Amino acid sequence: MRNLLMLFVFVLLLVIPAITFGEGITNAITTLQPDIGAARANKLAGFIIYSGDENKIDPLLITSIIMAESSFSYDVETGVRRGRRGERGLMQLFGAALKVLPDCNPRIDVFCNIRAGTRWLSDKRTSCPGSTYRWVSSYRRKKCASEKQAGMDYHVRQIKEYYDRVGGSQW
Repeated sequence: MRNLLMLFVFVLLLVIPAITFGEGITNAITTLQPDIGAARANKLAGFIIYSGDENKIDPLLITSIIMAESSFSYDVETGVRRGRRGERGLMQLFGAALKVLPDCNPRIDVFCNIRAGTRWLSDKRTSCPGSTYRWVSSYRRKKCASEKQAGMDYHVRQIKEYYDRVGGSQW
């Protein structure tokens, strides 16, 4: 009986912080995009937390990137010109970023789009060492941004503003 009680307490210590953290991401989503709806925000929060854990990226940073890239709109496609496809989905993936997860299709699968975008960001963190500004700026490029380019990047400053707004602290 005592072992069962200890197991119960242990499970509670693991589950309650995870639920609270999930609610935190849901709140961050609805703070940045109030029209999104609770059910959709909860679903996206689960995808974001999973992808963040999988790639060791702060889920609040992922949330901020999604807001800057697509305003949480699933079917956004930008940059279409001269018959070429543009960036696609929540995380606005392009070219090589669409191919980082060969087992899924980030063009049509929302969960896969978030996972692929987070993996791409994680790869940029590894290949573009330096400040967070540098590897976040490099997220939208094939090559690494210089520190100077990253410091002048309006898009990165916008992501940082969203990140600060939702209470991010690991920049």
